[in-house]
Amino acid sequence: WVSNNTLALAVANPKIKIAIALHTITIFAWGVSFLYYHDAYKNEPCSSDLQYWCLLMGIGCLVDAGVMMILLLALAKIGNEQITPQNILKTLCCPLCLKSVIYSYLFVNSVIGMIWYTETSAELCAPELYDFIRCFWIFWIVIAAFALVTDCLTSMIPTRILP
Repeated sequence: WVSNNTLALAVANPKIKIAIALHTITIFAWGVSFLYYHDAYKNEPCSSDLQYWCLLMGIGCLVDAGVMMILLLALAKIGNEQITPQNILKTLCCPLCLKSVIYSYLFVNSVIGMIWYTETSAELCAPELYDFIRCFWIFWIVIAAFALVTDCLTSMIPTRILP
């Protein structure tokens, strides 16, 4: 469990709020893109249901962006009050639980989308739609690899120098 001081410092850190805001903007942009590609190619023949997958991902991303905005507002509310662990947990409990549900939905939907994507090709589907989904997967694989490498590198750095 995290100590009270660490939790209070993390919530008060403006970098946390900036990171959440950037995440919200990114997820919102992906959501709008998914909805655009669904609308543009919903009547195009495709060997799998990639255009419907875009609709489901778009809705999920927009809901995720909305919950992230709620989380930002909750962090702003905590910043205006006295920071205690009870205030933090009480204020952030609902948004974080919603994030867990949305991430579960997006994970399952991503697995389904990957299966549908691998079952089709650019010749069997609208090439622009297929290329957009390929760019989506490349983007998230690069982000995941970057996060993994960053996590590995930070775990190798000693937190204090031994005498």
